[in-house]
Amino acid sequence: MYRTGALKQLDDELAKLNMDLVALQEIRWLGSGVQNRRGSSYDIYYSCHDRHHMLGTGFAVGQRAKSAVIDFKAINDRLCYLRMRGKFHNISLINVHAPTEDKDEEEKDLFYGRLAKLYESCPRYDVKIILGDFNAKVGRESMYRQYIGTHSLHEHSNENGSRLVQFAAASNLVIGSTKFARRDIHKTTWVSPDGATSNQIDHVLINRRHQSSLLNENVVATPDLAGTTKSVDL
Repeated sequence: MYRTGALKQLDDELAKLNMDLVALQEIRWLGSGVQNRRGSSYDIYYSCHDRHHMLGTGFAVGQRAKSAVIDFKAINDRLCYLRMRGKFHNISLINVHAPTEDKDEEEKDLFYGRLAKLYESCPRYDVKIILGDFNAKVGRESMYRQYIGTHSLHEHSNENGSRLVQFAAASNLVIGSTKFARRDIHKTTWVSPDGATSNQIDHVLINRRHQSSLLNENVVATPDLAGTTKSVDL
């Protein structure tokens, strides 16, 4: 979103998809705050690096959802938090952009430590959802079944995937993105530039007591944005 015209392109594409709330990664702006652009259907809540145009997480909130925003916290360029007013329970949303598989253990430990602290700070009775780019391939291992279901794109978890499942288990979460039966094309969230490799590395986690609130999860191709959009129904 750092390039010229990217914000207008995003606004147009999200309006076409008729989405009320979207978690964004790779914003690559500076600092943090809320941007209300004249003529835009969306407010952008963003949490980016203070000095470098790198990473950056945030939320695009549409007209119908704007009045439901209770709180926003910019944590760093990999984490941010949005709280929304719900009909029966308020909703705590954490947007993430986790380190890639090749990053060192210290960086991954730091990320998951901060994520755990943020998750634990969410109001107790909220529906708690963590979503975004985990850079994690979650498999279909039987020992993880109660946390992941049986419908992952991948047969085996990579190291980041195992970390994610362990975090879910420790935090009493389930990984909703691998619980719904879908065609592979609707599970894929990243494709290599040559088209040879497809991965499911973006995920949605929800606290176990509210997992029935997650009604649907799907991936929609968004070629105008050079990527995919994960659609979640609550």
